[in-house]
Amino acid sequence: MAAKCTLADCLAYFDDVLVALRLGFSAIEAVAPKPTARLRSGHFEVRYDDPTVELALFLKLARSISLLGALRIMVEHGRIQEQGILQRAIDETDEDILFLSSGHQNGLEDIHHQFLEAFWAEEFKDPTKPMKHTRRESVPRRKIQAWNNRQLDVPDPSTAQSVNRLLQGVFSGYVHGASTHIFDLFDASTGQYSLDGLPKGPVRDSYLVDSANYPYRVLMSAVMVARRLGLEAVAEGFYRKMKDAEKFVGLPTDEEAAELLAKLRSQ
Repeated sequence: MAAKCTLADCLAYFDDVLVALRLGFSAIEAVAPKPTARLRSGHFEVRYDDPTVELALFLKLARSISLLGALRIMVEHGRIQEQGILQRAIDETDEDILFLSSGHQNGLEDIHHQFLEAFWAEEFKDPTKPMKHTRRESVPRRKIQAWNNRQLDVPDPSTAQSVNRLLQGVFSGYVHGASTHIFDLFDASTGQYSLDGLPKGPVRDSYLVDSANYPYRVLMSAVMVARRLGLEAVAEGFYRKMKDAEKFVGLPTDEEAAELLAKLRSQ
């Protein structure tokens, strides 16, 4: 799904969604427990006294909204490499929210407890000994994606997992600096690489179209988090804005989705 929009229209869409997300997050924050400020080995930090799956969802939503705000800035200035990195980060954060949300709704399993243990782990058990870094036993991304596909009752899990791996691989190129992604910085009209933002043109337009999916996806995550926290009025506000975003993005019909899936299966 992708919206064909001008830069001005796309930025206005980002701004509208971000206002709704920030207002809704403030409503959640007003009733959420506050972290406790403390000194640990002389280092100032804030932490929750009783970390829970609900608070993990709350923090993940904070990250997703913050990333979306940063993405909007990159889109405005044509910073396409950085846009790709941020989109990869949003993808994984939204996957985490679905993973934790479905676990919260249907019952946490060992895989969720492993995820949460790694999520809440301190970077350093003793801040005065930075060489003794905490080893996190994180849940592999493929396992999170497989869990999510099962919860969504995807009709063809193997194809869905292949698509997940494809998207993850493509966006990994932005994170790790693959040559094919760096070549997108080359401006054929000047014969030079654009290091301060790609000017308008077909390459930038393609990135603009892709970016329009992300406000919609973060709204979906916001709906899930608000519902898991029992804040139905907040969730309803997110949901109404999500339905507006659907019109802007242009969701595929059932027939179009089936046709796309058939093409993926044949490749």
